[in-house]
Amino acid sequence: MAFFQIPFMSNWAGSWALAEYLVERSFDTKTRHFRRTQGLSLIASLFHNLNLPDPSGDLKSRIAASLTDRVSADLRAYASSEGGSAGGDLKPRYICELLSVVHGLKISKVEGVDWEAMREALAAFKENVPKSRNFQEIKKAFNKVGVLLNLQVVKGSEKRERYI
Repeated sequence: MAFFQIPFMSNWAGSWALAEYLVERSFDTKTRHFRRTQGLSLIASLFHNLNLPDPSGDLKSRIAASLTDRVSADLRAYASSEGGSAGGDLKPRYICELLSVVHGLKISKVEGVDWEAMREALAAFKENVPKSRNFQEIKKAFNKVGVLLNLQVVKGSEKRERYI
């Protein structure tokens, strides 16, 4: 995986040509779950790379708009416990990568993102964020995004809340 992240972390402008394909495959239910998670990781590293030159035209905003729709739909599906495009069970790594994509979109200041819809999806997801010790990465990733979007952070754990 690290080998494929190198072009996305450098200043190679050709990374944007691969981005649309990655978005399509990362949310395709026919793609294996592990590959979708890797695709989201590559997309997140693309938007976290602030040294990458912007593509010509509106490619970046089209990708961002597509990502916004798909990420918010998956977060809403997990919030309503339908499972999103990952299919049923809560997959911690997949959720962390979804939240990392949102974080990358926010720090890259890309146009075409409906932040109000994203806030609503994240607020709905926040109600169902697991608080057990096994899901610390999800809480950490959510709080990282929540701070940028002025959402209330997830704190505590189920164990502490039972005894308080």
